[in-house]
Amino acid sequence: HSREELSLAFSEDDGKTWSTPIVIAARYDDPGGKEAGNRRVSYPYLYERKPGDLWITTMQGSLRMRIALADLDKGEIPVPKPVAAAEVKPVPNGLWMFGDSTTAFRPGAVEKVYSVRLQELLLRMGSSLNVYNAGKGGNTTRDALARFERDVLSQQPRVVVMQFGINDAAVDVWKTPPAADSRVPIAEYEKNLRTLVGMARERKAKVILMTTNPLRWTGRLKDLYGKPPYDPGAEDGFDAPVLAKYNEVIRRLAKELGTGFVDVRAAFEAYAAESGHAMDDLLLDGMHPNDKGHAIVADLLAPAIRDQVR
Repeated sequence: HSREELSLAFSEDDGKTWSTPIVIAARYDDPGGKEAGNRRVSYPYLYERKPGDLWITTMQGSLRMRIALADLDKGEIPVPKPVAAAEVKPVPNGLWMFGDSTTAFRPGAVEKVYSVRLQELLLRMGSSLNVYNAGKGGNTTRDALARFERDVLSQQPRVVVMQFGINDAAVDVWKTPPAADSRVPIAEYEKNLRTLVGMARERKAKVILMTTNPLRWTGRLKDLYGKPPYDPGAEDGFDAPVLAKYNEVIRRLAKELGTGFVDVRAAFEAYAAESGHAMDDLLLDGMHPNDKGHAIVADLLAPAIRDQVR
């Protein structure tokens, strides 16, 4: 009728070192009762429906009661608090978000981009891994190659999440004379992605490739891009003619190269397909995710990160 005391310890280096164990289920006696001297311990059963969504269950697994994360602060297991990105000095073995303006911080427009939201989710999951943002507006994979070593690889990353494509695919028909091809032709784009993955792996970093979010027309975007190859008469006319093909490259390379993969595009499309929803619910300006869009990306990334660092 006795059980051992239950403790938790955490490792972020595949079991080489461990944190100090924390007792989460202690033994207790029944002084003066019929079970006196029989040391007992009650094990908690927790079920995480999604990152940060915890429920107490029965041993058989039926849900009983949801646990508010705020209440965990009052318990014996401390929940770490996120550190403002500006206060974080990069340390080795971090998780690096590497992309363009859909990755970068957007002060005044987006309260929490997906890198910040991902850090919060990981902390709630009990992880001490640090998330860093190396997004830069306007970047193509050419720009990524030029700064990958300086901005990311020099920091000895454990995982690199790459999301490029919107700027690569853009055909600048607003220029004089109008551009006839994408800023980075699709064959070069594929070559650049392959090179980036190879560079990361040479440094023992794991890679997660992400598709881009879809694009939608706004009045301003139609003024700039509303001519072939784009179709201003179609709802997805700023997306399907060119960017969709670049996303197919990402999907194919992730499978071929065996990288981690997060299909942001498919998730946004699935959201928009639901009754009462629209793609514009997730976009600031037809191009960049808003807070709701960034929350979806973070929710997708958390389990993908967990798979890479097991």
